[in-house]
Formats: sequence, structure tokens, C-alpha cells
Amino acid sequence: MTRGNYSSIPVTWGAAGAVAVIALAPWLAALGVIAGIVTRCTVEVEKVRERI
Repeated sequence: MTRGNYSSIPVTWGAAGAVAVIALAPWLAALGVIAGIVTRCTVEVEKVRERI
């Protein structure tokens, strides 16, 4: 480890991690929807207009 570097990760590991996250994102979203339906959660969305 050289001065100023806290960690050294090969670029291929970073690329593989990014691909894994992108590939898992739809599954995680679907899992969140299923969990919300099963637990009967309610989601409220409020729109707030900001005065300029």
C-alpha cells in the first residue's frame, strides 16, 4: 500500500460488482413490492409545491 491509498481493488472486481448490482436491482424492487403487499403496508406520496 502506497502513501495516500487506503485500499486497492482490481478494476475487474469493481466491474463485476457493478454488474451484480445492476442485475439484482429488479429482483430487489420486486422483493420490496411483495414484502409491502404481504405486510399490507401503505405508501403515501405528498407533493409539496415550493414557492420561488
